[in-house]
Amino acid sequence: MPLEGYRILDLSIWLTGAGATGHLADLGADVIKIESPTRPDPARNAPSPVLLELCNRNKRAITLNLKSTEGRRIFYRMVESADVVAQNLRPGVAARLGVEHATLLKHNPGIILASFSGFGSKGPEAESGAFDMIGQARSGLMDVLSDHRPPNDVRYIGPIGLADQNGAMTFAFGILAALASRAIDGVGQHVEVSHLSALMTLQTLPLHTYLMEGGELPRPPDRTKEKEPLGNIYEAGDGRWIAISVALADADKYWPDFCDAVELSDLKTDPRYSKGPARSKNSESLIAILDRQFATRTADEWMQRLRALHLIVSKVQDYRDLITDPQVEANAYLQTVEHPTLGQKRVLSPPVAFSATKPRYRSAAPSLGQHTDEILQEHGFSPQEVERFRADGVV
Repeated sequence: MPLEGYRILDLSIWLTGAGATGHLADLGADVIKIESPTRPDPARNAPSPVLLELCNRNKRAITLNLKSTEGRRIFYRMVESADVVAQNLRPGVAARLGVEHATLLKHNPGIILASFSGFGSKGPEAESGAFDMIGQARSGLMDVLSDHRPPNDVRYIGPIGLADQNGAMTFAFGILAALASRAIDGVGQHVEVSHLSALMTLQTLPLHTYLMEGGELPRPPDRTKEKEPLGNIYEAGDGRWIAISVALADADKYWPDFCDAVELSDLKTDPRYSKGPARSKNSESLIAILDRQFATRTADEWMQRLRALHLIVSKVQDYRDLITDPQVEANAYLQTVEHPTLGQKRVLSPPVAFSATKPRYRSAAPSLGQHTDEILQEHGFSPQEVERFRADGVV
């Protein structure tokens, strides 16, 4: 597997931290989830097992009390043979537990500490926490995704977990970059990612446009006023929607054939619509015409006609469509696994395909401390010592 041979000590919880190391576990890293015996990952108490499973499959689990001297001694021995320590504790908590980078370097000069925070480790709110909604709010994303019109002036995109998921991907990206760097120069370093930095990067295009050109703040487009009607979404007669995406520079080239395909040939030479600037000026009236026309046939009929023109188009799919999409099937973007308690389930595959290495599902999310004895004995502790640790509340 791509990351086989790397070991990550995972002190993180919830989706941003545990989700990031989950991506790396999917790729073959030996990720050891370290939890307090009395205060484990809160995802274990969530109403649904989905979050725990998606973030922690393919990991091993150990309980360890890092507030105890003996617990930290065990942890530092584990650090000696690890590549990465990942955590999303608040910065002050990490320092109090002795997992700051300067301390870890004493036990392993090549260790990488990866830290995820709400707003970065510096500044007046360095120790403040953040959840998905707060990340979207603070980064400007919530404002960009809101149309600022009653009754929903501000919109929170909740079910996706957009801030948390993007944070997890960015966190994993940072860890991989640090591992690649260390492979060249042998130097371990502290990698930091925050909700704020990850979501600002997610908005690279609109944020850079605002920084470099100024002007109005970005807002969600109004479909009825889209400046190039060949880049828009239309409802077909069966209630399904079709998305058409044409580069502005190519729109005039496609316009005549498009008009023929949608049975509006008279529009080809209509001076209000025949060229891009004219279509932009008269876009509302043209979109109204196209709305009426698209309502006359089913989505499948329109898709067949538009694809014949080599336009970039797609039906707007829901999850029922997505999981049976021929492209999803052909590229194995979903895999079927045998879960020990949930039975046979379909789950997401890693998003990257490799020609020489093959990630694979190895195990379900572990129970609390499931591999404690195994991991401690791997690190040189005897069965008798493990029993003493358990009796003393260290594990």
